[in-house]
Amino acid sequence: MCSAQVHAFDAMGNKIKRLTLPVLEHPSVEKGKTIIAAINWYDGAEGHAEADGSTLAIALSNGLVQVSRGVDDLAPLIIDTKLAPLTQCKWDSKGAVLAVAGMRPGEGRETAVVQFYDVQGNFMRALKA
Repeated sequence: MCSAQVHAFDAMGNKIKRLTLPVLEHPSVEKGKTIIAAINWYDGAEGHAEADGSTLAIALSNGLVQVSRGVDDLAPLIIDTKLAPLTQCKWDSKGAVLAVAGMRPGEGRETAVVQFYDVQGNFMRALKA
């Protein structure tokens, strides 16, 4: 298990809670080697693509991404992007699509890739450099 932690704070900077991170229990997580690469939260400013869709993404450098319906989600989705290292994740302006960026290992060389997922964690498409 990794020792990374994520805490939620309110608008005034007061700590609300420590988030559960089931993604850290995944067998591919190496203690001391896997780090949190990116965190992105869709605030709902332009509405929600789905009423119960994911809004919080926590991406690990080993390619795993935990997507949840906010800080109180007891059953977040875990996406294995197969990107290593994964370097970024970001929701689109409507909170309907999550983009993750990183490197895909290949035959003799790595390829830069951006992959797109919907709010339910389903793969949509990929762009390669």
